[in-house]
Amino acid sequence: MPITLPRASFLHDPGNSPAISALTVDQKLRLLSDLCHDVSRDGTITPEIAALLDERLQEHTANPTAVRSTEQVTSGIQELKKRIAASRP
Repeated sequence: MPITLPRASFLHDPGNSPAISALTVDQKLRLLSDLCHDVSRDGTITPEIAALLDERLQEHTANPTAVRSTEQVTSGIQELKKRIAASRP
């Protein structure tokens, strides 16, 4: 059964999640990872998710060299964390 998410405005309003707002970036990333692992244990693939996976597989099959390595993804995440930390007072 698909999960119905709250409206996007709820997700962007820090007042609705003070405990999450108090977390550091590293703690938020760890929480996100834990949530993803927890959700993935369900194993349910909705028709929408199946269609998205098929679309992405077709895109990859059409252009298999348009990929990023794990190191590139990790580097991008680390750079984003640095920019976020630098933008905070």
